[in-house]
Amino acid sequence: MGRLPGVIALKLRAVCLSLMLFTLLFYPTATAAAAAAGQRPTVMVTEYNVYPDVLMPGDTGTITVTISNMEEQARQTETTKREEDPETITTETTMSINARMESIHLFGKGIEVVTTGDLREEYLNVGDLGPGKSTTISFAIKAIEAGTFFPYVRIAVKEGNDVRFPLQVKVDASDVKISADAPSSIAVGEITTIGLTVLNTRRNTIEAVRLVPVTKGVKFSPSEVPIGTMAPDELVNAHFDSTLGDSFARGENEIAFTVEYKNGDNYHESSCTIPIEVVDGYGVRLIASTFPSSVVPGEMAEIELDTVNTRSDEAKSAIVVPLTEGLVYQPSEYYIGNMRPGDLYTARFTIDTTNMNTGVNNLDFKVIYRDANGYQDSDVCTLPLNALVMGGAAKATTASSVSAGSILPLAVILVLTALGLVLYVRLRKRNQ
Repeated sequence: MGRLPGVIALKLRAVCLSLMLFTLLFYPTATAAAAAAGQRPTVMVTEYNVYPDVLMPGDTGTITVTISNMEEQARQTETTKREEDPETITTETTMSINARMESIHLFGKGIEVVTTGDLREEYLNVGDLGPGKSTTISFAIKAIEAGTFFPYVRIAVKEGNDVRFPLQVKVDASDVKISADAPSSIAVGEITTIGLTVLNTRRNTIEAVRLVPVTKGVKFSPSEVPIGTMAPDELVNAHFDSTLGDSFARGENEIAFTVEYKNGDNYHESSCTIPIEVVDGYGVRLIASTFPSSVVPGEMAEIELDTVNTRSDEAKSAIVVPLTEGLVYQPSEYYIGNMRPGDLYTARFTIDTTNMNTGVNNLDFKVIYRDANGYQDSDVCTLPLNALVMGGAAKATTASSVSAGSILPLAVILVLTALGLVLYVRLRKRNQ
């Protein structure tokens, strides 16, 4: 019985030693795990992007959010001291703290979150995000009305703090403006230059801009003007040469242009309507200036024709050409050259009337010139010229000469005879 306490004491000492050994082996790991469990992962929205920068009402766009795990690593240092050994034992344990994102939502007023392609309204079971790592999530949105809105992203993190992060979305109803510089009236068949100005009044850059004429029955050159990218408040000038066809209605009318562009992936257009008066065109005109009303066949007739460019552009290589055959003209054609809008030149011809028929003869002339569409003809200018009968003209001249020659000597004789009688009477009275 006396030895029993000693045995029990030995057994108790063995148990204590075992517990101490177990503690030394497993204490550091358990402590680190406990520390890691007490440290909650931190998730933040570190960046976001809205495309396009500024939406228009009805536009669809994309919000891309960058989410980051702000924790780098969890480190735990433990120091232990053995009873049997005075030396201190130091251990360091490093553990990664992953952020497990259960769901990501986008909420807000003024916009609508839509599902399109791979983009969803809500992302579930997104997965783990390691320390110092980032991931991006995109949402498709549709702008409802103009204004500045602040939708927010909500991220649910398992065993961590949920995140609510506000985003800014701008929606602007401003569009692209077109103004025009055009004459109040345009003549059919004539080339008229119309100037247009395109101004981007939006707060963001637009792309794929092009200016297109849309009025039917008009030939435009060029057929369209590609502009490309336009920055905010950028202004671009463009010009079109327009030629109205004969079928175009005369009187009050209009010509329309459209500017097409993209805001992000959304197509838009703005229109411009120009009121005009459509009149019959003259192009280059010939106007009779100086010509005789009648000639005797065989005489040389001098005529002058005024050539006027009534077009809104230059007429090139203009030539006045006689059309009536059987007569000899000097020169055979009258070369003018290039005529600017409003220019007037006088064409002079000398005509040999030897072969002209008796009576009224119509002498026809026209102008041939060149424009952007090729060679053009003016309206025909007609001059009536009366060719007198050769015999009748001679008799009339002779009769006039005889009549004038007879009357003048007879009058002189009568006057002299009267004077002689007066003198004779006065002399006789003196002699008596």
